Amino acid sequence: GRNKRTVWNINTKPCKEAHFAVFPPELVKIPIQAGCPEYICTKCGKPREKIINKNPINVRSHKLHKGKGRDAADGKNPDLMVPGFARTGVQFEYEYEQVGYTDCGCGAEFKPGIVLDIFGGTNTTGRVARSLKRDWIAFDASEEYIKIAEKLMQKEIIWEKEESGDDMGDMMMP
Repeated sequence: GRNKRTVWNINTKPCKEAHFAVFPPELVKIPIQAGCPEYICTKCGKPREKIINKNPINVRSHKLHKGKGRDAADGKNPDLMVPGFARTGVQFEYEYEQVGYTDCGCGAEFKPGIVLDIFGGTNTTGRVARSLKRDWIAFDASEEYIKIAEKLMQKEIIWEKEESGDDMGDMMMP
């Protein structure tokens, strides 16, 4: 539904590893979902976009005496509704339903979008990108932090294997 506001309330999450700039996964989840496409065409590079149906839901009727839309809104055409107090007739809320994805027309396969983290640290961004089915590339100048990131990622992969019973393959680290 509604867009995120400019102030987010996100709880902190403790990290047992020795790193001075650990942040909660929720902090990067929002920007990854907003800025990195789920799927990209392997031929033309165009991202797939979600196709969303917007269905009006009748919330309540009311009449106001002012506004250019006072005679236009009879509840059948929410696009003619005038925002704010210049509204008459029926006020709408919308129900959003994803019905598919766009197709670029290349006929090629699609791959996940790529998230770049130039300050990898404990790889919170990479782990969140992975959980959102995006690919990621992370760098860090500290060999110590790279080892911490590898350790945390291996724990996550082992936990996922145990939960699903699937062999998810090996994660390759340089």
